[in-house]
Amino acid sequence: MVDGSSKPGGSPTSLERVFSEADFLPLLAERIRPVLEVCDHAAASGGDAPLSSAIVSTLEDRARQLETFLDDFDARSNRTFAPLTEVVASVQVFASTAYTLHHLLARLPSYALHEPAAFLDAFLPASKRATGFVQGALRSLLAGLALEAKRILGSAYPKDVDRLVEPPLKPARFRLPRNLDLSTSLSDRDKVAELAAQYLGHLRALDGLSTCSPFVDVEAMRRYVLDVSDEEQCRYFGARIHNLQSMYDTFLKATAVEASDGDLKVFRGHVSLTLHLIECMTGLVRFYEKHENDIRNEQTKALVSGLVEKPGLLDAILNFCLLHAHRCLRAGKPVVEGLIARYTSQSRVVVAIPDGVTLHARPVALIAKVVAHHGTPVDMEIGATKVYAGSMLRVLMAVGSNPTARSVAFVGDRAPVDDLIALFAARLGEDGAGSLPRTLSYLGV
Repeated sequence: MVDGSSKPGGSPTSLERVFSEADFLPLLAERIRPVLEVCDHAAASGGDAPLSSAIVSTLEDRARQLETFLDDFDARSNRTFAPLTEVVASVQVFASTAYTLHHLLARLPSYALHEPAAFLDAFLPASKRATGFVQGALRSLLAGLALEAKRILGSAYPKDVDRLVEPPLKPARFRLPRNLDLSTSLSDRDKVAELAAQYLGHLRALDGLSTCSPFVDVEAMRRYVLDVSDEEQCRYFGARIHNLQSMYDTFLKATAVEASDGDLKVFRGHVSLTLHLIECMTGLVRFYEKHENDIRNEQTKALVSGLVEKPGLLDAILNFCLLHAHRCLRAGKPVVEGLIARYTSQSRVVVAIPDGVTLHARPVALIAKVVAHHGTPVDMEIGATKVYAGSMLRVLMAVGSNPTARSVAFVGDRAPVDDLIALFAARLGEDGAGSLPRTLSYLGV
């Protein structure tokens, strides 16, 4: 970093100074003390007792502050302090995951799930196993952090660390009477159909990535996480689910539509539970990727890898987080399909494939664009095959399976179906851009 000034010789003066390891030790000893308090608490509370929500929340905050402090001194690039920094970062990840699991399980009774018994029979035992793994890994990382701190600090290690006192339980939550005057607008009802369509779109995307069945082979799990469900994919999908929940809260929460239709709270329950599972998955995948690649130095990788069991980590990522997020979305599908049926004007029409026109990639792309433009799901039937009309690949495969068919049927909301009728009447644009009506100008042909 340069401040723009120069020495007499004309060279710029750097604002960056090297800080000796010996001078850094007293600073670290003071800043690490709050985290060591939690380490001491964990060691004294027994290996089987789960750390409470209040403890892991406190730990997450303290570990994040310590990690920031270490990063401010570029500790990840220092041979002495890099392993400690990585352990601190790992503690923060597992504390965050443990807190999310606490929150998820505490809120579970309030989620109005569709046919909950069928889902919870498998989910609850899996959540217990995953929570046990995360808590065990967190305790192991805390023990490793304390040992690494003693090794580095030596005589500077704090001798008077106070054991963290368990924070008191939160008092009962009170709320004011829910007596706000509610009104229904047309946009509220339209938004139900839009969000329900997005839900089904996210489910279709997940169906394309996951078989919704448990993994049994560790090597297959490793390849899947690195090749299919990496951190980037988790964050992308998590953002989509988070956006769905945020839009629900903005447009439907505390409205007359929500008050009059109990299925909307079921909808939100499935979205919220899925979101929390993807949040847990994202943190664990990030940890796994960081310690599976060749970017970290071997000393750092060996220290952290020795504290967290890889097969258990992969099991928590795929057989708990991913599997049950997928099952949760699938379990809510009948309710969401019911919302679409009630909040849209459903119709089924049969249209002929114009003479001289074949459903190759270009016209099929226009069909998919019409569906995407309106945002509500439309199915296409050709022969005995029924597929989602918004998927080019599925439509092309269906057409290929029915080569002699000269008509198709569309089932869905009246608005996109009307536009599809117009598209076919215009010979799917095969006679040139000017052949499409102005109502289909959004296709950009």
